Amino acid sequence: MSDDDAWVLQIVMAGEKVLAYIRGVDQDAFEWDEMLHDAVMLQLVVIGEAAGKLSAAFRGQHAKLPWVKIRATRNIIAHSYAIVDLGRIWLAATKGVPELLAVLKPLVPPDEPSDAG
Repeated sequence: MSDDDAWVLQIVMAGEKVLAYIRGVDQDAFEWDEMLHDAVMLQLVVIGEAAGKLSAAFRGQHAKLPWVKIRATRNIIAHSYAIVDLGRIWLAATKGVPELLAVLKPLVPPDEPSDAG
């Protein structure tokens, strides 16, 4: 598995966690549930961190994805957490993450067969 494949897998796994966390939740419930928005924000940090590790070539091949915004969201959460806008986090979780997964999930390589026989 290449480095980019590993980072894509990490992004997809974190994105799937975000979608699982918010399943059946509306924005008001999200904003009132501190543990929920903390959990979602952690996964958005993971996504942003992994996005920053992708090669420039990979990001260039997928230039339609908002790589700068993804990293900026990570930076705001990680460094300016006291002023995080939960409405923007909700949009990232409900709109941005599904769009990201639609592009990246098909790129996840299949599981490699185990050598243990």
